[in-house]
Formats: sequence, structure tokens, C-alpha cells
Amino acid sequence: GEDEYFADGMTEDILTELSKIKDLLVISRTTIMKYKNTNKSLTEIGKELGVASILEGSIRRVGNRVRITGQLINATNDQHLWAEKYDRDISDIFEVQDEVASAIANALRIELSDEEAQMISSSQTKSVEAYDLYMKARALAYTYEISKYPEAINFYKEAIKIDSKYALPYAGIARVRMSQFYFQYMNTELAAMALAEAKEYAEKAVKLGPNEAETRFALGFYHNAITEYDKAFTSFKKAIFLNPSHAHAHDEIADVYVYKYGDFKKAIPWYKKALKRDPALVVSKWFQIELYLRMGQVKIASEIVKEVLVDHPNVIGV
Repeated sequence: GEDEYFADGMTEDILTELSKIKDLLVISRTTIMKYKNTNKSLTEIGKELGVASILEGSIRRVGNRVRITGQLINATNDQHLWAEKYDRDISDIFEVQDEVASAIANALRIELSDEEAQMISSSQTKSVEAYDLYMKARALAYTYEISKYPEAINFYKEAIKIDSKYALPYAGIARVRMSQFYFQYMNTELAAMALAEAKEYAEKAVKLGPNEAETRFALGFYHNAITEYDKAFTSFKKAIFLNPSHAHAHDEIADVYVYKYGDFKKAIPWYKKALKRDPALVVSKWFQIELYLRMGQVKIASEIVKEVLVDHPNVIGV
């Protein structure tokens, strides 16, 4: 429905909270979305993704109420590890996200360190309205479709108007601007503006949210583009420390090995780590294609090309 972005956004953020737990490898939202209307059994899905537990649930928003159901299932034997229903006022959604993350850690018998507990409960904004705009923007940005970028940026900027200290929309703007810089480089005026704005917003994002993986990622993304590889590497490492399941940060470290050192052999395991966390991450696939071609392994490259064309027909660059 029309509130789908809200449910997807909250799902993503609960997964991000869980990613902060060092003992958990969390598979990304984009990959999980592929299973949205599937009739595969949880055991099959678990096998395909190489995961032991699956979090299943629904998020519904009706006016000012949010209804969340969640259940954690052991994918190997279909047993329930945890199940809970929340029916709350929308102003409580940040607390609910923390509760869900802590309850799941508990169900998996994971002891949270003080640091992890603190990271999970540090909410980036207190404004539900700003958060809502951020989720709208992110849903548009994640399509990787150029035509949707300007609208995404507008929503991010609206969120910042409401809460100027909210770090994540700044990181979001930097990311979209970097995508414009890469994909629309022929439009030199736009590309120059995009790069300048990416720098400004990424630096601001890190200042406002130094412990958010997304802000560190955004800054690294910028440094990688202007060939400041050491700074980029540091930023991505920091992002992975803050969120070990951040697929795209692993992908960018691979890029550093390729572009700074020309070391394809070191790069490929990082692309593989990225794709383990997010099998649907398009960029990792097409850089792998390029590397295999450059190493003369045409057969492997063409296999990946076939796969990508089936999975992502609307994305340019493949």
C-alpha cells in the first residue's frame, strides 16, 4: 500500500539495529525483499541465504498507531524462538525498534555488551515526522533510478528542515549526490555541483553522527571518488566496525584494493563478503564482472552478467 515505504523503512532500521550486535551477521533488506511474496518455505530460504534464523513479521500503520508483529524462527527446524506483538502510538516507534532488537538478541541468547546496548538505543532523531521523510527519501534513493533522485533529495532536505541535527538525511544526500556524480558525469555542471554537495553533506553527517555507520560510509564514498583512498579506507573500516553487516562498505573496500593497488585477488574476497551480506547488491556484481574480464576469465564474467540482467533489468551500467 501507500505506507509500504514506512513498513520497509522500519524493517530496514530494525535490521540495522540488529547489525550493531557483533555476533550477528544480518542479511540486508534488499535481498530479503525478494522473498516478500514467495511461497518458499523458511527452511529453503534459510538454506539459500546461509542463515540459521529468520525474522518474520508485519508492520502496519493506521493513523497515529503502529502495529508490529514479529517472530523469530529457527530456519533449520521451523521452531519459534520468539514472538511478540506491539500496538503503539507512532511517537513510540523508536523505543519499539530498540525493544525488538534487544528481545531478539535475548532469544538468540546473545549477551549484549554495554557498548552494543548503547548503540542500539541511540536514536538519531526524536521527530517522527523527520524520520518519516527520511524513510520516503531512502525508498526513492534505493531504487538506483536516476529519475527518482531529485525527489529523494527534496525529502531528505525536508527532514533536515524539521531536525537540523539529524545526521542520516545528510548522509543520504551525500550518497545520492555521489550516485549522480558517477551516473550523470556527462552533465559536467551537475556532476561538479553533486561532488561539492556530497562533500559538504558527508562531512556534516559525520560531525552530527560519528557513531552511525551510514555517515562514515557516505564520507568514504566521497573520498573514494576523489582518489583519497587512505581516507576512504579508514571511513569504510569505521563503518564496518559500527555495522559489521554493512554490505556496501565491504564493496567499497574492494574498490580501494582495485583502484589504489590494482590488487584484484585481494578485492574479490571483499566483493564476496559484500554479496554474502547482500546478495542483491548490484554494484558488487558489476565490479566483479569487470575484474573477471580483466583477469581474462570471460566465462565467469558472462555467468554473472546473465544473473544480473535477470535480477535487475532497470539498472543502468550492466
